[in-house]
Amino acid sequence: MTNILGTKLKNGVITSVTVQNALDLLASTPIITDQKPPDKLELLALMERFGLTAYDATYLELAMRLHLPIATLDRKLRRARELAGLPLLYELMS
Repeated sequence: MTNILGTKLKNGVITSVTVQNALDLLASTPIITDQKPPDKLELLALMERFGLTAYDATYLELAMRLHLPIATLDRKLRRARELAGLPLLYELMS
């Protein structure tokens, strides 16, 4: 998350206030580790269907499997989560 936030901040996509808010939210969020590795064929299908990286396809697969919202500023991942019927995390909070 630090890399993503730092890159978006550097590129002027988000402000330092947004970064701080995101970091505060992350600090207050309980982290649970998923023990089930994603199916590689499913990941490849998601990558192809939505034009995602393996990293983003993994994130999408996890959210879809566990019926969780997604927190992202990435355009392709936002579109993929929309088509998959998943909410954005900040939409739940506003």
